[in-house]
Amino acid sequence: MLIDLGQELAAEHEPARVLEGFCRSARQIIGAQEAAVGILDGSGSHTNRRNGDTLRYTFRCAANEDRVLSDGIPAVIEGALKEVISKRHPLRLNDADDLLRTNGKTSDLVHCFLGTPILSAGRVLGWVYLLNKLDAEEFSEADERLAATLATQVAVAYENAVLYSQRATTRQRIADGNHRAQAGRGGAR
Repeated sequence: MLIDLGQELAAEHEPARVLEGFCRSARQIIGAQEAAVGILDGSGSHTNRRNGDTLRYTFRCAANEDRVLSDGIPAVIEGALKEVISKRHPLRLNDADDLLRTNGKTSDLVHCFLGTPILSAGRVLGWVYLLNKLDAEEFSEADERLAATLATQVAVAYENAVLYSQRATTRQRIADGNHRAQAGRGGAR
């Protein structure tokens, strides 16, 4: 499955589609009820919709849904994601951990959490999180290592897709400029 995911991600040239495909695959590979991937805005800070800011991309998928959603993240895990971003290390939590509690109460929706940063060239591009391990009470150390590996894989694929998109846009601008220049020369005769 990892090799297939790597090939699938490498073949995609649209950044959003890279992330969407990754979200589905990561959830299936690790065996989680829900997965999400978020790419931070250009400033490198963690942003969310609750305080008026937006992420560049956010995709979420659940085991019982065929579609990938681009809506926000559950409020109960915002603190955990901030921790993942600030510490730049994977984080595993269960419902006994304070970071998964709201006003001292556990969530009915989140029983365990696994999050890892998406890192590239020493900077944080975003995060990946998985919720509620399907075949166990919580995520294991092996799941954590696998999630970190997947995050590295998506970082490379995402950056390649961004570069490809930028290059295609530049080519189109040059072609449009050449076309306008030729049209201008033809009309001046």
